[in-house]
Amino acid sequence: MNTHAINHLAIRGTSFCGSTIVSYLLGCLPGCANIGESHWITSQRSFKCLRCKDECSIINDDLRTKLSSTSLGWYEILRNALKANILISSDKDPEILEKYDPERFRCELILFKNPGENLISYSKVLSTPPIDCYEDYLSNWIRIYTYRYSDQPPPYKYIYLNDLLQQPARFINRIADEFCISGKISDNDIQLWREHPHHSLGGNFDPWDVNCYHKIAIKPPKPFQEGSLPVDVTTSIAYQEALSVYHDMLSSQNRIKF
Repeated sequence: MNTHAINHLAIRGTSFCGSTIVSYLLGCLPGCANIGESHWITSQRSFKCLRCKDECSIINDDLRTKLSSTSLGWYEILRNALKANILISSDKDPEILEKYDPERFRCELILFKNPGENLISYSKVLSTPPIDCYEDYLSNWIRIYTYRYSDQPPPYKYIYLNDLLQQPARFINRIADEFCISGKISDNDIQLWREHPHHSLGGNFDPWDVNCYHKIAIKPPKPFQEGSLPVDVTTSIAYQEALSVYHDMLSSQNRIKF
């Protein structure tokens, strides 16, 4: 990808797309820092740095005050606070990205996996069968992955989560090459990603809670079994539309591959 030097790499995608682990791994690249879901800093003041909790010297009231005064330069304020050359964020929703970066200084990583896998993860967190929540979830899934900007979009690449999970260090370095990010990470960095000095928010689980380690694990994916979803879901118009979008992303020339 021939692009200008970047200072913000934004992950775009739906909930349960894998953005938590991908953003942390990208944040391990030299010169990069991951802030996670930055919009939580001011929208819900009870949220604290996941790693430092109350002791964080970066995600604190001073930063909240500075961010609350303006939405202009939001990500630049965060990048400077983290003393990073490149900020990694996972606000995910393109409407949120547009709110905080209306001039589109960012580059986007559009992270995706099979919509059925997303739906199963979502239903587990809600403790409800997929049949009870699929319409709203798939409607939002389609909105996020088919979102069209009013004019020139930011530079972007598609990332299929299963590709990354096969060889994480190699794939993260592949992303770095695509966006002209200098520096590499090793397999050892992947294993020790929690020891990196991250300062971040968001995600469905606390990466530093030992009871959640198995929920944020880096391991080769299991083949998705469509039979694990109710027939009423897999035959629905919404699911078939989502599958069509999914296959379009898989076949896109803008997808990063090995």
